[in-house]
Amino acid sequence: MSGSTHPFTLCKQQSKKKLRVGVAIDGSGVSEKALLLGGRLLHPDRRDRIYILHVSDPNKPWLPDTLTPDHLEHEYQLKCHDQQLDAVWYKKEKSKGQSTCEALIELTEELQVDILVVGSFGRKGERIDMLGTVSDFSLRAGNSNVCIVKSSSYALQNSVTWLFSTDDSHCAKAAFAALLYQILKPGDKLHVVWVTTEGGDFDNAALQSYKDAMKAVKVEGTCFLSGTKAGEPIADGILAVANKMDVDILVMGIAGYGAAKLGSVSAECCLKARCTTLVIKDPYEVKEKRAIASY
Repeated sequence: MSGSTHPFTLCKQQSKKKLRVGVAIDGSGVSEKALLLGGRLLHPDRRDRIYILHVSDPNKPWLPDTLTPDHLEHEYQLKCHDQQLDAVWYKKEKSKGQSTCEALIELTEELQVDILVVGSFGRKGERIDMLGTVSDFSLRAGNSNVCIVKSSSYALQNSVTWLFSTDDSHCAKAAFAALLYQILKPGDKLHVVWVTTEGGDFDNAALQSYKDAMKAVKVEGTCFLSGTKAGEPIADGILAVANKMDVDILVMGIAGYGAAKLGSVSAECCLKARCTTLVIKDPYEVKEKRAIASY
């Protein structure tokens, strides 16, 4: 088996594995959008699970009744019922000196969440120059793949249009395979773009492998190259394609994530994208980090 096809094959073998989706809610305006997106990721025939995750702070007794854990649990149980979601509510109370971000990541690791859906901002409101603390921390410090929903994200229809950005790295191949075999649903459209600078390296045969994989599972879409002008950031080129194609969700793969590090391209795309973004982390790296943490 060649190294270029191994990630595709691995994820195809795992495509029947139950997906565990966690949706972080805090009562902010974007929480309901996050729940809708989390429900859309589920494959009922695979018996995927969805968890509603909430971190409470005992040091904030002044919160209005509508933001108390009991009220939010009741409210989101009703929303899940309306959406026919068999969701499980999990609440974690912050311990002394612990941040909301740390408590949420601790909870996702306890549940071994595969995809964490978060809003790009919390109750403090949205900013155009930075991600919310929780979404940023989840990208860098957590082991779950992270789906970031924004106030500008479209309400998803029965058919979703996805844009996958690749550089044909190992983690990009693994992310593409996870998207193709584990996440996409019948009727979805998938477009694959490889954005390079003028004169940059590009392998036509590699892009053909994405086309062949899509054709094999009868997924409608396109695979194409897009260039940027000299000096123009790759992230800007990706976002220009996403905006021009008016996609619902932009997907990227990353490796080498850490508490103080996130790739510049993925970070810029998550910050500036109008649409929802899904960042899929290198599954080998995730497996290794979780194995080390379990000792």
